Amino acid sequence: MNSVYKVTIYTDTAKIVFINRSHRFPNDLLLMVSRTLDFEDADMIFGRDILNNIFVNRGDTYLALVNGDSLSDYSNPWDEFIEFQIFDEKSPTRKSIVERSKSVEIEVSSIKTEFIHDMESFATKWLPQHTESLLRLFTLQDLKAQSFTPVYEIAHSSSLCAVFPENIICLCALLLHHFNYINEFHYNKVPEPFWNSTSDLIPFDKTCASFLKAIESEPCVSKNRQVIEINRKASQIFLTAGAGRKEDTVIYQLAKIINKYGFTKFRMEQTPFFVKFTNELAIDAGGPSNEILIEAINSAFHPSTQLFVQTINSGKTYFIPNPDAQEEINSVYSALGVILAIIIRTGALQNIPFAPFIWKYLAGEDILSSDIAEADEEFKTLLNHLNNGFIDNIKWTATTWDHKNVYNLSGGNDRQVYKEYINLYLQEYINFRIGLIKNQLQSIKNGFQANTGVDSHKFLCGKVLSWLAQGGGNVSVDNLKPVINFVGFSNDIESINQFWRVLERFNNEQLQLLLKFITTLSRIPNRTIDQNFKIRVYRLECNNPNDALPTASTCFKKLYLPKYESDDIAYRKLLYAIQFCQTMENN
Repeated sequence: MNSVYKVTIYTDTAKIVFINRSHRFPNDLLLMVSRTLDFEDADMIFGRDILNNIFVNRGDTYLALVNGDSLSDYSNPWDEFIEFQIFDEKSPTRKSIVERSKSVEIEVSSIKTEFIHDMESFATKWLPQHTESLLRLFTLQDLKAQSFTPVYEIAHSSSLCAVFPENIICLCALLLHHFNYINEFHYNKVPEPFWNSTSDLIPFDKTCASFLKAIESEPCVSKNRQVIEINRKASQIFLTAGAGRKEDTVIYQLAKIINKYGFTKFRMEQTPFFVKFTNELAIDAGGPSNEILIEAINSAFHPSTQLFVQTINSGKTYFIPNPDAQEEINSVYSALGVILAIIIRTGALQNIPFAPFIWKYLAGEDILSSDIAEADEEFKTLLNHLNNGFIDNIKWTATTWDHKNVYNLSGGNDRQVYKEYINLYLQEYINFRIGLIKNQLQSIKNGFQANTGVDSHKFLCGKVLSWLAQGGGNVSVDNLKPVINFVGFSNDIESINQFWRVLERFNNEQLQLLLKFITTLSRIPNRTIDQNFKIRVYRLECNNPNDALPTASTCFKKLYLPKYESDDIAYRKLLYAIQFCQTMENN
């Protein structure tokens, strides 16, 4: 590589002065400065900033001119654009203290075969979700660091290395690191449209924090939390036994309250209401407010309320608004949008089984045929046939979400779909499907936007909304450990270790039940919002502890744990408690 030079300094410190050789100095030059030939932990200097002086220490320093289309026509860009001179920092007189080596040559043929193999693997197998998985391994601090080392150490030990060559993983990690470093420290040197089109390369904690900041900047209408009363038992009776009316469910009761006071009334930093459960003794110190959000979401997706229906999908459970819902219940969908805004603002994550394209609709993104296919197995089959050229028997028609009815599109049922019109046909199909539920979707969106006060943002997308409302989905021992504190166990380390051993035996669903048992939440709150979220575990002093069950105080996120003789006893007792004691009264 002819654009690399090695400079050897023989004094403690020296100054390198760069001089412009050309009247047409290119702005797309990038100078990399490193202490190693492989440019580990390199400093990067852009454009005309290259002409600023730099200081280097004793020993070897490597300089490289890279990037920029302007380099392609020159065997040695140094000769064309820049020269450099070395000065002893302690002497006013210029002094030659550099051993200017020949250009460093890299033997390309020695790595060509491996490089081609790696690039073919990358080009044919690497998918956007692999980039997303890799990106989620790094913290924002890792990606902002000048050194690539922290990102490299995480990348080369990731599970992706079992699927792709390690060089590919590290190359992608390097690109992500450089991209985010430039985004953080040289944002204004890159055109804004470029950043807008590459938001999926920015870590989620940064994009989410930016969107949350926009929400927080909207003024709160009221600082006083509204006292509301919910008849939870009536809701439970309807959902379990079918006795009563769907208007008795929590989602309908809460929707009535939200529509009564207005969407913006519930725009507050904290949960905007104190909850009183009819004929229950619970006092809202945080627990009932969390429970009401959980029960509102659960009842919204319960078949008895007829607000959402499950899509035909063999892989996952996805729901869409009921296409047959009457217009008069759009107010319930609007209230659901307000509830989503409250969940995101407060960080009280929930399991919300929307078909993924619904999050995209709420964010104002375009809905693609792949989005519909993700939620609908039969449409996925149709899409595969079209993509593979099997179009002989496909007519210009579309089915409803339940596939029970067929409707003619613009071409009519006699018109065959020809290859040159596949994209037009798919767009009409998508428009037809979305049109069946558009009123409901728009009602949810209206409620969400009215409560947040934000209808557009550079990082607003479906994935961000889904992440802020639901988190990653899994509750693991690894992400429980940072939020659990043990109180009064300083002389009983074995009980702490026993607790973690028991949790290692739990599956994801059981860990979610444990979290719900202690806090009423099914997801760990968004740490970007609630950095102080903690669960505290206390010793439960009692006679015959092996016969006692753990108890919890959901309002204060406390677990009281008896001292069990063995892991098996602890496992059985804790599992029984979390499976059969899931309301505040049972706790």
